[in-house]
Amino acid sequence: MKFKKVGGPKKRLAHYLFFIILILLVFRGPLEGIKKGAERLFFPVKSIIYTKTNDIKEGIKNIKNYKIAMNENKNLRVEVAKLEILRNRNKHLEDENARLRKLLEMRKRIKRSFKVAKVNFRDSITYHENIYIDLGRNQGIVENMVVLSDKNLIGRVREVHDNDSMVELLTKNDIYTSVLSEQHEVLGVLKGNNSEILTLDNVSVDKKLEVGEKLYTSGISDIYPKGLYIGEITEIQESEDQLFKEVTVKQDFNIFDLNEIIIMEEE
Repeated sequence: MKFKKVGGPKKRLAHYLFFIILILLVFRGPLEGIKKGAERLFFPVKSIIYTKTNDIKEGIKNIKNYKIAMNENKNLRVEVAKLEILRNRNKHLEDENARLRKLLEMRKRIKRSFKVAKVNFRDSITYHENIYIDLGRNQGIVENMVVLSDKNLIGRVREVHDNDSMVELLTKNDIYTSVLSEQHEVLGVLKGNNSEILTLDNVSVDKKLEVGEKLYTSGISDIYPKGLYIGEITEIQESEDQLFKEVTVKQDFNIFDLNEIIIMEEE
């Protein structure tokens, strides 16, 4: 016994759609519950995925911002370096102008003629003993010419070569210079100690001296004329059981700042 198929393909398709719609309507409530349950079940997973995705986005954004900040910092460092170079250059020019002005002022004060030389070498081991200058025999330099830095007596020309010379400094160990104090006119002998500190010897305890008192060359010398400024007294120590005072003297300049010096020519 055979059954006839109901209708054609279109009619059968309509029947299938009808039954599907009917099933969906009948089971709509249970299906919504299943959907909600599934959503609730997978919510933690979706939350983690969402959070991680946002973290990755923020990380990418931060990396971009970091690169931008690094580039900006690099550009700022370059600009700061340029400004520092310009500042140092201007400072160097200002210092050089100040030194030149001092040299001109010194020339007005000194009646003797003089030459200006540049320091072209100083040994880090013996920098309190000698310096070397860029003038020599060919430029008219001779031994024992007096050497100054601004108003400060620093030493004398000790060795002369064709185009350079060595200057022996007052601060060299066991170099003795006759000096006179300005205020109390105390005569003494200044001694070098291979440092920036000099000592004033042969000052008896009955002689009056004061801290801050300035010292000048006494003129009792075949090399140094009278009245050249040397430095000032920074410390005085004395006791009843000693015959002489212990007097400390310091010059007004830093040996490391010497760039140009003045050479007094003979009269």
